[in-house]
Amino acid sequence: MGTLVLAVAAAALFLAPLNGYADSLSYVQFVGSAGQSVSMISKDDGNVTHTYNGTASNFNIKVIDDGTLIQTPNTTDQDWFTAFCVDPFQYAGVGNVELVAPSTVRGGLQAAWLFENYYKNAPTKTTVAALQVALWEVVVDYDKAYNLKTGDYYVTKINGIGAPTATLANTTWSLADAMLADLQQNFNAKDLDFMYRIAQSLGTTGKQDLIVRLYDPPAADPSDAGAAAGTPEPTTVILMGIGLIGLAGFKKFRKN
Repeated sequence: MGTLVLAVAAAALFLAPLNGYADSLSYVQFVGSAGQSVSMISKDDGNVTHTYNGTASNFNIKVIDDGTLIQTPNTTDQDWFTAFCVDPFQYAGVGNVELVAPSTVRGGLQAAWLFENYYKNAPTKTTVAALQVALWEVVVDYDKAYNLKTGDYYVTKINGIGAPTATLANTTWSLADAMLADLQQNFNAKDLDFMYRIAQSLGTTGKQDLIVRLYDPPAADPSDAGAAAGTPEPTTVILMGIGLIGLAGFKKFRKN
């Protein structure tokens, strides 16, 4: 599915409350002012080429799961979640969705890892744009070596500047490259399927698919903590008991 980010003004809002469906995006807000411009080309599964000149940035969304609005832990943010596009072929908008685990989508876990490691509080425009570009790369070129200059997805300009060279700096492009290199070196899927969901649009009119972090990491298993602290295994306890009994018998024998 696809997600061509709409080239709209900052905080442009798509409002269309939905009823009668278990899962949906009831509100979708594109935060264009948080990112930077991008020019890119991508091919979908049908080998159709899509050209986009717009903005690489994030969304704010409200998510309905099983008919209930999902609430954020923060009581002051009115239950808005930050989301990013994970498929550069369609336009954003409210609609009925299926909330699926990242592992069910090609490049989904890699996208979740990038989101988890690079989207922090109050990110800069450079970070937001670089992250969005890196996300597009991992979901489109999921089966290739990551390279923003070639493949089924490639970029021609970010923030009005071409690819970095020995004489041309492009901070955002270089940061996106660094994110992808870090992913290849340090990827770990632990808990990502628990924390993240990809909203895949349903119906005849496709909307872009968005990745969102809906849940905090699961609580640590007490048994894992015990093992880490050196809690003896049952066999060890039995052997220790036998040893103590033997010592007691030895002391009694010496006393006699």
